[in-house]
Amino acid sequence: MRITHIFKETSKQAQYMKHDAICASHRDIYDAYTSPSYAKVKSFENIKNDYMHNDIEKNGIPCKEVWTPHGFLYLSYRGDISVTGASSHFYSTIATFNDVYRDNGVWAIKETHCNTYATWIEF
Repeated sequence: MRITHIFKETSKQAQYMKHDAICASHRDIYDAYTSPSYAKVKSFENIKNDYMHNDIEKNGIPCKEVWTPHGFLYLSYRGDISVTGASSHFYSTIATFNDVYRDNGVWAIKETHCNTYATWIEF
C-alpha cells in the first residue's frame, strides 16, 4: 500500500471519509455487485490480503510499514474493509487502521482505482 494523499482532519474530503468509515456496512465485493467480474473479485481480494499481511513489528505489534508523502506510518489493520462506491467500471474501498505510535483514533484509508487516500479520525 502506498498512500498518495493525506487529507487534513478538518477538510471536507476527510469528513466524507470519516462518514464512510463510521457508517460502512462492511460490504464485500459480492454485496456491492450481483455478479462481479473475475478482475473485480481478484483486486478486492488482493487489497484485503495486502491489509492483512504485516511487514514488520514495531513496539511489539505486527504492522504494515506504509509510505506516505510525509514519511512512513506503521499501521495495524482492524479487519473492517468495506466497498463504499461501485460502478460498472470501478469501485472504492475504505478500511481503518490503528497507528502503532498514536492513540485515541484510527487512520481511515480509502482505495480507488488510481489513488489511496488517508485521514486521521480522532475519538
